Amino acid sequence: MSSVLGMNIRSAKNDIIRQISRYEIHFENFFDCQELSDCFQEYLRKIRNIEPYSFLKEIERFVTYVGSKARYAAAARIIREYVDTITATKEVNIGHKARNKVIEEFKTCNEADCPVNLFDEVRLSVYLELKVDCLNNFVNTEGFLTFLQDKLKQNPDYLQRIGVLKTNKESDDTSTDEESVGTPVTLSRIYDASVTLTDQDFEGFVEEMFDPSKWQLISKIGELSFSLSKSKHYSKKRGIKKMLETGVVPYTQIEVFNGMHSKEFAKIQDSAFTYDVLDYIDFGKYAGGLIHVKVKLKFPLMDRDFVFLTSAKRLENGDILIVRKSVQENSYLTDKHIRAFSFSGSLLRKIDEKNTRYYILSFTDLMGWFTPKLFNMTLKYKNTEWHERLLETLKIRSGPDAIDAGVEPIPKSLTHYEKFMSEL
Repeated sequence: MSSVLGMNIRSAKNDIIRQISRYEIHFENFFDCQELSDCFQEYLRKIRNIEPYSFLKEIERFVTYVGSKARYAAAARIIREYVDTITATKEVNIGHKARNKVIEEFKTCNEADCPVNLFDEVRLSVYLELKVDCLNNFVNTEGFLTFLQDKLKQNPDYLQRIGVLKTNKESDDTSTDEESVGTPVTLSRIYDASVTLTDQDFEGFVEEMFDPSKWQLISKIGELSFSLSKSKHYSKKRGIKKMLETGVVPYTQIEVFNGMHSKEFAKIQDSAFTYDVLDYIDFGKYAGGLIHVKVKLKFPLMDRDFVFLTSAKRLENGDILIVRKSVQENSYLTDKHIRAFSFSGSLLRKIDEKNTRYYILSFTDLMGWFTPKLFNMTLKYKNTEWHERLLETLKIRSGPDAIDAGVEPIPKSLTHYEKFMSEL
């Protein structure tokens, strides 16, 4: 009887091992999922290598501190306990050059000035070493197999949450780093035909943008302000706060609208982003462009990939409202790209004949490295970069070599977006 039971247990674990071999496990999830994190830490303690993980968690806390004084105190402790070879009680393995560099940079810091990116270089070094040294060994341990066995009983699709399926089909569909985003994509793989555009998609953004009870002001520089939502948006179990940015630019409403949807803005906005207009869909009352976006991130982060519908509407008061509606949320695409989730809405309000106020409400997991919490805190240090890029675009389009946009005013009910999106 016991021998039969032993055979069944071995067979079950062999089946799990076979399942794991079909997936590329994402190391980022060992910091994002609490239960997985606890299991991984238990393994690191057994092999007496918990220090690198503890160091990374300390850095995670360090970057969340809002005040420079708090960061300076945390940095001093991290240097003393993990970095300085003379005082460290939990020394981590860092290259001599990188170690000395961060120590010297810390010496120039004080309570009034301690940068958030102080540990970026050594954090990446420790992160990569921990991944290379421990990930493959850990996923083959009894502890992880037992953990996974319990999780698969609760949720047969659990592996899809922590990794991406490696199949021949997926590999064939994946673009290489050299391929452009314009590579043909099968729409059935990325677009759910049940997704449509309704009045609520537009009205919901307006209600949220102008409800002061939903927002906490983070910073204000003249007319430019940034706010965080008091509550989180959840995609599965991942909670991320929204951002609301407002500002004023010295251009007409239509000039700003065309600038935001121009190839110039797409190029200036961020070289890591590439766009492809897949289709133009008429829903009757509303119409929208189906846009495929790829985001190339620095190693070891997985590149992101998402698709959204975008449309615009002129409201009764004359405001122009642009919405972006995600076609899919947080589902893995290939072993090289993770499906991101990203939503946004923009409103352009005419102040006078020469000035326009813009409102941008957005949230995305593109910024997340370890946890959504880090993304939320990143917003607190957001600068005026987007505002400056928009101004640069508008200057290009209105200068001596300006491109004639040739766009008619937007109808009140139906916006045919094709002529705007085709510029991308």
